[in-house]
Amino acid sequence: MKLLHVDSSILGPGSVSRQLSAEIVAAERKLHPGLDVIYRDLAAEPVGHLSGAHLAASQGVIPEAAPLQQDLAAGVAALDEFLAADIVVVGAPMYNFRVPSQLKAWIDRLAVAGKTFRYSEKGAEGLAGAASGSSSRPRAAASTARRRRSPSSITRRITCAASSASSASPT
Repeated sequence: MKLLHVDSSILGPGSVSRQLSAEIVAAERKLHPGLDVIYRDLAAEPVGHLSGAHLAASQGVIPEAAPLQQDLAAGVAALDEFLAADIVVVGAPMYNFRVPSQLKAWIDRLAVAGKTFRYSEKGAEGLAGAASGSSSRPRAAASTARRRRSPSSITRRITCAASSASSASPT
């Protein structure tokens, strides 16, 4: 079983979201001995934000610039990590009432029509979750640890993004 652990805080080891995501990963390790954990630190190694050149490449235009080729490869690697994971844990702080831009850039790399979602007469439908018929697709792991009130808007946004990609409710 594989777990993808993603942190996005710029505050390093003093980050509360990093501490919480580490606690969740530790709990998942106890539940699943032998769990294979893949770690991605979006503050230390961010994927680039989408640009017109990224969209052109997704439409078949072959990029000539080496930095763009490297960034496209990083985006493919991020998508592959996500799709290979059985469990996804995201440490998501809130800056200026929003998720960090590096987390948004990572989510943009996961939202790929035909791979993680499709359009239907009902609107966008997730393809990456167990509800899509494959138990080997990611599920979201969420924690109520240290939550004193109802979930914050950031929790609702991350849960919504995970649910949209997976068509499965987070656990």
